[in-house]
Amino acid sequence: MQVHSRKAKNTDILSLSQELCRQLNCGRITSCKSAKDRTAMSITLEQAHILTREMNMDNTCFQHALDSMRSRGTRLRNAEKNVGSPLYAFNALQVHTLPKHYRPPEGTFKKLQT
Repeated sequence: MQVHSRKAKNTDILSLSQELCRQLNCGRITSCKSAKDRTAMSITLEQAHILTREMNMDNTCFQHALDSMRSRGTRLRNAEKNVGSPLYAFNALQVHTLPKHYRPPEGTFKKLQT
């Protein structure tokens, strides 16, 4: 991890804090401005990491598990309750600028009014 990296979207600090809190058995909240889309990407990423580390899921299944949670999981239902559509509110440019592991699967996002 490169916590002190100067890259534009350094998400390593999020992964580090998630793991640290898990190891210390302490509470933590993950939330973006609207608590929907970016929050969903972060939470599902953490869940996939937990499956790998604690449930011994094979690393080759990581992206499939991540995409499955994002396309059929409860976070998508949360988005639907908030905006009336089972889609994340990202446009194609926003998705392109997200770090790789924070990108929703194809077909799960659309520019929506939030």
